[in-house]
Amino acid sequence: MPIYVVTKNPPIATQIKNFKNKKSGKVTEARRDIQHRFACLDWKDQKKILNLFLESGQTDRDWAYSKLLWIWDDSFTEKIKTLWDKYHEYKCSWVIIRHLPKEFILEKMQEIDIGRNYYFISLRLSGLTNWEIDKEKLSIKDYLSLCSQTERSMDDSEVLDLLFRLVHDKCVEGPTQDDLKNISYGSVFSATSFSEIRTTLYHVYGIGCNQAAEEFEKWNETIQLRITESKDYHEICETPMSDRTYQTRIYSIGIEYLYTALHNRYKKADDPSIEQMKAPFTYYTVVHDYNNDELPF
Repeated sequence: MPIYVVTKNPPIATQIKNFKNKKSGKVTEARRDIQHRFACLDWKDQKKILNLFLESGQTDRDWAYSKLLWIWDDSFTEKIKTLWDKYHEYKCSWVIIRHLPKEFILEKMQEIDIGRNYYFISLRLSGLTNWEIDKEKLSIKDYLSLCSQTERSMDDSEVLDLLFRLVHDKCVEGPTQDDLKNISYGSVFSATSFSEIRTTLYHVYGIGCNQAAEEFEKWNETIQLRITESKDYHEICETPMSDRTYQTRIYSIGIEYLYTALHNRYKKADDPSIEQMKAPFTYYTVVHDYNNDELPF
């Protein structure tokens, strides 16, 4: 049974003073205590802490930026502008995109259009009559998500084309751990086994292109049926193996059927061979998940 030791909390004013005094020898302890208690403090103290951290090193500034995403106050506007001009820090750009005036975002567009920021910039500026989305700067999933959230109409044929292009891209890129871990013994790996494709289909329904979504799902069901009727599928189902081995084997089968079923117009000359796509891999090295530094909107 764990033993919890209750300690006396020093006044937050004391910890702020210790953090501010770099010669106190208590900066690390004060930082840890301030961050731990921050959510329960009064706004007056929170505001003082945020200003203090914004005036500190990059790690402290990054922590403050992450807090300002959720507890913004316009009094920070000028400080954020100054920090951006001085440091051009990625997480500072998140605060700019979410809270600063749209005119400032447009002014600094070329500077803050980094990483996955363009998606969030487009969400923020979508209400402007002169704002046009450049879909070449977006992944297929993000583009369809934007169209769904900003209520932009799309043609079913265009959406279906994008879905098949996404299948191609996922076949070439390979799976994430999340794509594989939900594959149970006896099931098959198909287009909707890719979490990114499932999410994209959700956005397609959000746009109102139900016909495109249903046609794509029907195509995917055809692939699933071909797999379950294949000799390779029956062989692995009849062979005892671990879950991870099964996931690897069924992925190899699924990727071959998916890529083969794609129309040639979706395939590229520099695509790896099917054998390379389905080559055995180590389960824990298959990681193509999104960057942890995505803007948490």
